[in-house]
Amino acid sequence: MKKTIIFLACLLLAAPFAVAEENATTAAQEETALQAQEQQRSRVQEQIDKEEMPAYLQAMYQNQFRHENTQRIQNMIEEAQQKGLPTEPMQNKIHEGIAKKADEEAIVRAVEQVQNRYENAYRHAQTLFDEPEQARSMGNRFAEANAAGLANEDAARIMAQLQNRTRNMNRAQALELADETVKGARNMARQGVSSPTVGNVYANALQHAYQARDMQTLQQSFANQARHGNPENVAHGFSQGIGQGLGAGGLS
Repeated sequence: MKKTIIFLACLLLAAPFAVAEENATTAAQEETALQAQEQQRSRVQEQIDKEEMPAYLQAMYQNQFRHENTQRIQNMIEEAQQKGLPTEPMQNKIHEGIAKKADEEAIVRAVEQVQNRYENAYRHAQTLFDEPEQARSMGNRFAEANAAGLANEDAARIMAQLQNRTRNMNRAQALELADETVKGARNMARQGVSSPTVGNVYANALQHAYQARDMQTLQQSFANQARHGNPENVAHGFSQGIGQGLGAGGLS
């Protein structure tokens, strides 16, 4: 009888602990389930966020860029947007670098170079034109010339002469002359002519009162002669001839 009473007492004493243990297990299971749901929601939200990301960010995530490099590039692009600079060339440089399997640090440096290029180019253009659309158009021209090989110091020489020449022109005349000048400098640089020589040709041409149509003639003459000779030598000859007072028609 005593054994039965003791057994029943043990059962009564153990019951609360069993219930507590069962409750703890249930709570842990519920917590695990909540964590799994939260992780799932986070994964879904992350996927949604990535799909809404700009293509350049998606590309960097897909190629597992380090966080600090992704952040540096994103900051540069946001800074360019705030300054009114085009960001597409910067984004294109990211895709180009990834396609060429370039190192992350090299891609960061390339994006920074593009940003600086456009910042300098737009600064040059804004000294010529107050109207935003004209300044953007000319800024893009200067950036293209710089990408082709025209150095900042030689672009500045050309810009100084353009400022002198366009001071008394109307907007249309100034834009036409500036456009033909910078376009010609870009094309000459693309042919492999050194930056100082390009600067000499176009600074001399402006100093000797070449008009927009003269710049067109100069471009055509250079293109024709560069097909059959060394572009650097042809351009150097143009610079000397212009400096001696030779008109655009005499360069052919």
